[in-house]
Amino acid sequence: MEGSLSQRQIQNSGQRNRQTEGARGRQQGRQAGGKQQNQAAGRRKTEKSSGRNGANAGSRSGRNAKRLRGKKRKAYTARVVFLLFIALLLCLVFFAFKGIIGFFGGLFSGGESAESVSSNILEVHEDGSLTETTVEEIDTSEYDAEGLKSVLEEEINDYFANSGGNRDIQVGKVQSGKGYLSLTMEYGSAKNFSAFTTKYLELGDVQDLLKANGGFIGVISGAEDGVVLSKEDLQELTGDAVLINYDTSLKLPRKIRYVSWNVTSTGAKTAEVKKSNTPSIIIY
Repeated sequence: MEGSLSQRQIQNSGQRNRQTEGARGRQQGRQAGGKQQNQAAGRRKTEKSSGRNGANAGSRSGRNAKRLRGKKRKAYTARVVFLLFIALLLCLVFFAFKGIIGFFGGLFSGGESAESVSSNILEVHEDGSLTETTVEEIDTSEYDAEGLKSVLEEEINDYFANSGGNRDIQVGKVQSGKGYLSLTMEYGSAKNFSAFTTKYLELGDVQDLLKANGGFIGVISGAEDGVVLSKEDLQELTGDAVLINYDTSLKLPRKIRYVSWNVTSTGAKTAEVKKSNTPSIIIY
């Protein structure tokens, strides 16, 4: 009996052992499966984390690239502004230096260049006196500024010795350059100007000058609008006028209102006159 029980015990023990080993195997299998699942989940989590990290890194990289481009644009703009400032500064220095050189060049050469002095300018002053500046090409080896001034003063003395009257003609500034002489003369009246220079010039009231020339001098029009005046319009004109008939630039003390056909207005108070068959008239 004991032997039978022992055999069953042995069998039961073996069965229990097998059950225990099976349970242990199943448990180990479950544990291994759990570990695999955990490992897989861990890998998925790691992959997700890596993806997020990659996305964040890409976003940061994009923001950094954008900031870098912005900094480059700002640096480029700053360089352009700086270069423009330097260019402007160099231009100012150049023109200032050029002006200084021109000034001292004029001092050492004894006068201005021929291009800087108009060939002939007649300025009419409010009191009827005149200033004329002329430039003539001349051999300066034979004539100099002082020599020309002496000759003109002798001519003025001879003129007043023969004509009498007030001595209202004076030699002004005389300048010499390479191949030219520039002369400024002062005249107290149009009468002495015409007599001394033999150039035709009259100053006076517009109606007096028109009557002295038959009441009409060619076509006269507005200096600004160009509207031609009729004979009736001319009869109603008031103001002062200049009658002149030689090539010159003319400067008047007041605004020019009307000019004849052979006069070109160059400014509010200036005009160019060309010699023609009839005198030019400028009304101001």
